[in-house]
Amino acid sequence: MKSLTPAVAAIALFSLPACQSVDEKAPPVSQLETDDPERCEQGRYVYTTVCADCHGVKPVRARTITEWRGEILPRMSQKARLSPELEATVLAYIRAAIESPAPPKP
Repeated sequence: MKSLTPAVAAIALFSLPACQSVDEKAPPVSQLETDDPERCEQGRYVYTTVCADCHGVKPVRARTITEWRGEILPRMSQKARLSPELEATVLAYIRAAIESPAPPKP
């Protein structure tokens, strides 16, 4: 029975991100520092709907802007058939989310 304890701990550890709300994974635009809130709002909408349709909402701040811009977003945009303009809109939201300070934990 003791051998199950590490397995249970591992499941609990990997389940933690699933306990986060959508707003914790993809911060609302109202919490971000941006010069173009309308564009960021559209980018967040695409991220939390189109992108999430395949694999759920992943925490935006878990990756660097370099990772998003260089490998993740181009690959996912191609799979989701996003236009270059829409890809740039999602990137604008992601950049604002990463570059804005995270709100304090309650």
